[in-house]
Amino acid sequence: MNGSLYLTPRDTGQLPDPDRVFSCLQDLHITGTLLHEAPDKRVYTAGEDFMRHVIYAGCSPHLHFEPQEPHDRNFCHVALLGPYDRPEVITGENTANPRCPHCRSHLADWEEQIHSGQLECPECRKSFPPWQADWRQQAAAGRYFIELRNVFPGEASPGDRLLSELRKATDTEWRYAWAGMSPEP
Repeated sequence: MNGSLYLTPRDTGQLPDPDRVFSCLQDLHITGTLLHEAPDKRVYTAGEDFMRHVIYAGCSPHLHFEPQEPHDRNFCHVALLGPYDRPEVITGENTANPRCPHCRSHLADWEEQIHSGQLECPECRKSFPPWQADWRQQAAAGRYFIELRNVFPGEASPGDRLLSELRKATDTEWRYAWAGMSPEP
């Protein structure tokens, strides 16, 4: 299964106004029709200008914008996740080991530690919440996410205009990362 490209405020504690984010995505024609809604999640088809604002690498596979069969999730579409009370971390099957924010050591056992809500560095022995680790764009951390689904890691990135318009709409800087596709309810 493919992964996703996630956009979230650079400050993991920042909570942008979801209505302003959605309006920005609508104005840019990145979101289309609502597919389904659940608590903390709304899923949309890709809008008519999705490809104008999401830049794919030249070697990208053929892209689908419609499901090929019932329950198919391997097509380009958009999910809005959150808002969450505290920062969340979204990882994937191939998430690389993060680095300690204090001493920059690799955290090889992060998968065993992450469910406790704290990570501890084996080198400097300092503890910190998972969202403070340096995931090097291999996991997304924040309180609100724009998930652009069906993207392999490194295959696509947000265009400059998308990031600029999000910054203007929310008064905060945004960043992006690749991780696994979020589960459906």
